[in-house]
This record gives sequence, structure tokens and C-alpha cells, in this order.
Amino acid sequence: MDKPIYDYAVEYLEKGLSVIPVEYKGKRPLIKWKEYQKRLPTTEEIREWFYNKELNIGVVTGEVSDNLVVMDFDNVDSYKNFFLDGERRAIEQITMVVKTNRGVHVYLRTNDPIGCYKIEKIGLDIKGEGGYVVAPPSVHPSGVQYSVISSTRDIAVVNDLESRFSLYLNKGKNHVNGEVRTTVGVYPPCIVDMAEDLVKKGELDHVERLTLAAYLLHSIDVEKVMEVFKCSNDFDESKTRYQIEWLKNRDYKPYSCDKLIEFGICKEKCKLYPYMLREVK
Repeated sequence: MDKPIYDYAVEYLEKGLSVIPVEYKGKRPLIKWKEYQKRLPTTEEIREWFYNKELNIGVVTGEVSDNLVVMDFDNVDSYKNFFLDGERRAIEQITMVVKTNRGVHVYLRTNDPIGCYKIEKIGLDIKGEGGYVVAPPSVHPSGVQYSVISSTRDIAVVNDLESRFSLYLNKGKNHVNGEVRTTVGVYPPCIVDMAEDLVKKGELDHVERLTLAAYLLHSIDVEKVMEVFKCSNDFDESKTRYQIEWLKNRDYKPYSCDKLIEFGICKEKCKLYPYMLREVK
């Protein structure tokens, strides 16, 4: 280690990052850290935790760290494949990238808070609101040291990160201000479940596809809806585009809550019933 862990903690704090002490060669926080999801630690706390100590350092993701999002790739291949695209590649080259034991962490900031969820099909774990990551120069239980491999330690800001990176293809869901939220907006649980099933299983029945597409079209554009449906096992680009544009051009309204209950799609009435699907404007 080129300098004490305390110096790293101070640097992270100066970057507006909420840091917490983590056990050496481990990932377990050594304090109750929920408080530090809401506020930054003081310089006195940093000194108490890290000065002349052999510890790992954790960085809390989410709004407290100015909407920090860390893209946690399971392995190097997943990371490389994700950033092959020109725009993604350009962003990846101007932000902090960290080598972990087997994978890669990409540090970014975005304009709105993002929750924590997994996209298993591409080996990606999104760390946002309510999460934290072990940061350099910490030591993994295997003995491998977390290290910055990028040419910069700056953290790039990417507005609408999830849309630009097509992360609304996630299979998870999170909660913001008590409401069910997917990465394309606030939706009732049935819509979230349909999106999850499409990503996880690659298939939905006709009514589910129709409902999901019609609902999404009222919040995102045709191209983004196309990206969502690329998860389908029988995806046909020309056929899917024709169907989605047909729905868009006719301002097609999704089925009502009562109709989805009748079809067996809505398993239980959520707190949003019957307003969310009674009428989409």
C-alpha cells in the first residue's frame, strides 16, 4: 500500500463519498452504517475509524454520495463485453474503474437515485441507493488488493444512466420513497413482475406482452421499449417494431386492473389499485 488507509478515506470524503470502516480482508462493515446512507461522516469520525488502523474501506452508494452508482461486474469478460459499444466505451474511459478479486467496479454518478439490483444474464450487479462497495486499497479475503486500473480517479456523471446503458432490462425491483419503482419509472407491481419475467425467462403470454408494451409506451419511447423486448426468446426485430409502433400510433391503453385480475395476471390488489391501470394518460 503506497499510503495509509486513513489518507484514502480522507480523499474519498473530499470527493463527496460516504465512507465506512470494513473488516480487513473482508466485506463486513464494522459499524451500524445505515446512518451513513443519509449523511457523510465527519473528519473526526474518519480519523477515529481509520487512523493507524489496518482496515478495509467501504464506500456507500446512492444519494448520500451524490448519486453514486457502482457497476459491479462478476468477471472481466462481462465488463469488457458491456463496454464494447462506442458511447459506453467513451464514458468508461473518463471515470474511475477498479479491479476487484475476479471482476471490475465502474464508478459513475447519475442525475437521479438508482436502487440496487442484479442483471444476472450479463453478470452485473448495480450498487445504488442502500448499497456499498469495498473500495481501494482494501484487501479481498483471497489476498487480492482492490486497485484503480483507469487513468483517472474522477467519477463521471451520466445523466439518465439506466436508459443510456439499457439497464431498464433489469430483473430486480427496488423502492424509492415507499413506492414500487422500476428503472423506467414508478409502476404497479404487476408491471414490474412482467418486466422481470421477460428478462428472467425470456417469455410472456400474449396478454402480458400487450399490457407491458402498452404501459411502457406511456413513459418511454419506441426504441427503449424495443430494447426491453429484445430479452424475448422469440424476438423478431421487424415484427416487434411493427407491433410496438402499431400500439404507439393508436395510443393503445393497457388493460384495467380489474381485467388483469380477471386474467389472473394481478395476484393481489396493491396499494395503487385501481388508479394505476384504470387509465393511462
